Amino acid sequence: MDDERSHGGDERDVVVDADGATSAARYFARERQKRELRRERDAIVVALARDLGERGLAAQLGVTEPVAGQLVAGARARLAGEAYAPAGGEFRARRLGVDPDRWADADAHYQALGSGPALRDRRR
Repeated sequence: MDDERSHGGDERDVVVDADGATSAARYFARERQKRELRRERDAIVVALARDLGERGLAAQLGVTEPVAGQLVAGARARLAGEAYAPAGGEFRARRLGVDPDRWADADAHYQALGSGPALRDRRR
C-alpha cells in the first residue's frame, strides 16, 4: 500500500499533480492580483471624491450623483474592511454619454486577467 495515506497523509488530503499545482498557483496569483487592483481602484475613487467632490466625480465618470455616491460609499466600506450593500439591494449605473474608447484599456486589462488557464477537476 504505497499511497499518500501510507506516508502519514490523511484520507481527506487532496493529492494534486504538477499541472494541477501550477494551475492552482496561477489561479491564486490571478485572484490576488484582482484583489490588489480592486483595493487600488477603491483608493483612487475615494481620493478622487475627496479632491473633486461627488458632483465632480459624477461628471468625470459620466454618471449621476447618486451613482457616484454609491460608488464612493462602497469603496470606503471595502477599504475599511466592511461589507457594503447599496440601498435597495441594487446598484445600477448608466453612463450619461457614450464613449466606447474611454474604458478600452481597462476593459482589455480585465479581459486579459480573465483569459488565463482555468482550473480543471482532475478527479475521475
